[in-house]
Amino acid sequence: MIAHNQRGGAVSEARFLGLAVSLTVALAVCSSPARAQAPGVGDTGYFTAAQAARGSDIYTAQCASCHGAALDDGSAPPLTGEYFVQSWERPGVTLDDLFFIMRTTMPEGGVGTISDEQHLDVLAYLLERNGYPAGNRALTAEATALSAVTIESRLASVPDRGAAPTFIRGERGLAPLGRGPTQAELNAAHENSRDWLYHTHDYSGRRYVDLAQITDANVADLAPVCTFDMGVPGPFQSGPIVHDGVMYVTSIFLTVAFDAATCQLHWRHEWQPQQRGLGLNNRGVAIKDGRVVRATSDGYLIALDAADGELLWARKAADVTVGETFTMPPFIYDDLIVIGPALSEFAIEGWVGAFSLENGEPVWRFNTVPGAKDGTGTWPNPNNIVFGGGAVWTPLSFDPESEELYVPVTNPAPDFPAELRPGANLYTNSIVALDVRTGDIRWYDQL
Repeated sequence: MIAHNQRGGAVSEARFLGLAVSLTVALAVCSSPARAQAPGVGDTGYFTAAQAARGSDIYTAQCASCHGAALDDGSAPPLTGEYFVQSWERPGVTLDDLFFIMRTTMPEGGVGTISDEQHLDVLAYLLERNGYPAGNRALTAEATALSAVTIESRLASVPDRGAAPTFIRGERGLAPLGRGPTQAELNAAHENSRDWLYHTHDYSGRRYVDLAQITDANVADLAPVCTFDMGVPGPFQSGPIVHDGVMYVTSIFLTVAFDAATCQLHWRHEWQPQQRGLGLNNRGVAIKDGRVVRATSDGYLIALDAADGELLWARKAADVTVGETFTMPPFIYDDLIVIGPALSEFAIEGWVGAFSLENGEPVWRFNTVPGAKDGTGTWPNPNNIVFGGGAVWTPLSFDPESEELYVPVTNPAPDFPAELRPGANLYTNSIVALDVRTGDIRWYDQL
């Protein structure tokens, strides 16, 4: 559906779908060009070479520090790649949508510091880098002309993996050979100065152990005893978990267990993605009763045997086709695993959910942005744009006595142009307290 906003330009329902890419907004077609609607009779190309050359200079000065000089080698999401091929194979998305997002959200923290003409130059440069031809027709800000150019993926190099399986059962069955930690040990983790059983040490999230071995008198004498090399490229944001002398850490797809004192490898498991996903990072595992549980960037929740790293089960839990991905460490209590998807900026419909520790079956789900998708409640939507957000990517805290779970819900989308989304936008930018057994809300506090 195409609606008209108060500025008179066309606004599609997909307008803010790719907001996390910021101006990137994904013309992404990787090594093969996308196909755009053909120029008019007598015209060639979609922009001029001079525009693209100017856009290259502006991109280097304003964008490359986050998105990388090669458009896919920065700290921000890449401007080319499989994820964007999938995300932008959607009807109704046009260059007008991309231009709107660029000029209302970019550069980050400096919206309005570059002109519409400069935004058009950057857009021309991105088009050029993604296989669109330059020609004799300049790219203009005229909404009708921009809306006439649609993007259709024609990426032949991305294999068709078929439908991703909902559930994968381990060859050895669901029961682990490993043991511990027990629920009693997890409840008492705040008193444990030897192990580090949860991402933030214990359920209260204190991230602290009262030890006396390292002091201001000997800290200068500290020296490495051993080093473990993950052996894979990419970001490393894993929070180590230690149980009975074994340390568990992760990278985007790799999970390893090694001796925390000697760095001797016990086992390693490498997840084979079942569907396209956005490989940003992974922040670690949770452990209980012989199971090592983590999530993957392609939307799976998996359980490994703590004894040898064998896969026990994998359950598809997030929907990557709408921008969901997992980066946070899971939380485990009793027979429940709790986790939520990241990337508010993709205007996802945020949630946090509980899954069975035994096999990953869904138990409950709490919507962190109720009303965002239909413009109701605390999400009035006079401009008829796509709202969402409310992702979760940091560790949860918990009170075992009251069985109250504390969820840090992140930003709404679009985030920077706040004037476009009136209302309180619950439950974004909030601490939400849930009943861990049912997922029912008990209270919230919005910042």
